[in-house]
Amino acid sequence: MFKSEGRWVHQDENIYSEIELQYLCSSLAAMVNAPNYQEFNENEGITIIEKHWSKTVHTLEVLMNQMNMMYYFQKLRL
Repeated sequence: MFKSEGRWVHQDENIYSEIELQYLCSSLAAMVNAPNYQEFNENEGITIIEKHWSKTVHTLEVLMNQMNMMYYFQKLRL
């Protein structure tokens, strides 16, 4: 898939695309480095993590499965 598309592309809606992950990482990094980090940490941060947690873990599982790293994924899951 990477060779034909030039990036990781999945048809499954429960998996983040590369662009979605880059956006999520950059927006979270900006929020963490903002002057109101304490407020973000107490209120918005928990909501964002709850919203994206299951899809992020499923994406990690699929990618680690493709790279034959399921042993390490099971260790992370524990």
